[in-house]
Amino acid sequence: MESEIAAQTTVSVSTRDSRIVYISATAYGTPQPNLTDTLTRIISDIGSRLDYWQLYGDKFRLQVLNELSKYGYKVENVEVAVSYRCPNCGAAIELNPEAIIYVCKYCGWSGDIFGKNLKIYAWPTLPRQSVEQLVKRFTGGAKIVEADLKYVPYWIFKASLTVNYAAKVVYKVKRGKKYVRREANVGEKFEKEIVYPLVARLNAEFYGDLEMQGNVEYNFRKKPPKEVTSQEARNIAPYVLSPEISRDEAKEIIVDKLEDVGLNIAKDRAKSRFSNVESVHVYYYEPEIKVSDPILVMAPYWFIIYKSKGGIYSGAFSGIDGDLLKLEVPITPAERLVRLLGAWLVAALTGLGVEFFLNTSSSGKESIVIAVIGLGSALALTKSAFSEAKVRR
Repeated sequence: MESEIAAQTTVSVSTRDSRIVYISATAYGTPQPNLTDTLTRIISDIGSRLDYWQLYGDKFRLQVLNELSKYGYKVENVEVAVSYRCPNCGAAIELNPEAIIYVCKYCGWSGDIFGKNLKIYAWPTLPRQSVEQLVKRFTGGAKIVEADLKYVPYWIFKASLTVNYAAKVVYKVKRGKKYVRREANVGEKFEKEIVYPLVARLNAEFYGDLEMQGNVEYNFRKKPPKEVTSQEARNIAPYVLSPEISRDEAKEIIVDKLEDVGLNIAKDRAKSRFSNVESVHVYYYEPEIKVSDPILVMAPYWFIIYKSKGGIYSGAFSGIDGDLLKLEVPITPAERLVRLLGAWLVAALTGLGVEFFLNTSSSGKESIVIAVIGLGSALALTKSAFSEAKVRR
């Protein structure tokens, strides 16, 4: 026999971390005088003293039961549901606890969990039919089993880098039949304009994520996205991955990211001055970073699963321009044979190299190094020959 509903209530609460949520509570048991009013007051009081994430799970529910007991109410159980409501149309919005920005799928309103409106930008996506044609072209006619469209959120920054650095470069020059190691100290001051897309998700890893980041940067320079209208936002809302990093958090993260970018550019510039470079050590690095206010961009991304030659494989395409990001493709028998032959050849050459150094070297260290590298390469080739698929980019 199902328990009788004793009281129900829905309360708008501002949590301790300033999130405005709606809490629905249902008490089961025997109806009692003023139970609904008391339940409403308890939900409002406890909810305002907790952070948003604490509303999920049993802790909040048990606190409500305990407070009801203190007031003399006996109930069998209390069920609690937490939701947001769109500040524009009032519709209930389901969000994961980490989400801080969302798009209402009912009216197209976009903003943060505190009710502040926020402009978003997006590129129109390629339709599924176009993605299917791309898969057929890259796989020789394979058929899609599943195609999942997502709009990945990026905070896109425009930044100016001014870097002053000094580095030691180790390189080799040929002297007769031998190569001689040389060192040189180099340094300069340079400026660089940067466009950096920062994924607005706590877990920023997904299939083809680095390739997608490069694609977003390229397309932002070539053809920037437009601000979406309410109707356009409503259309893409079901496919949007809700941002989990705020603008202020993104501004803190981007400084470290751009410092790394500047350091890598400095290393590349130092390396480009010489041939046969072995290493670059930057021992002085002073970056000056100027960052503009970022915009929030939703970039369409297609994750696909397709079937080919009895196997199931995955791939990813940019929905912006159809660029192939990453694709698993079957390994052909000919490729397997080539890899096995390559493994055999590497193993044979390794054996000859080890024998040569054993006969000519007193220490035997060279033989050990060659054996480790050679056998490792042979094993890697052998393993790849029996892999189900290779990755194409």
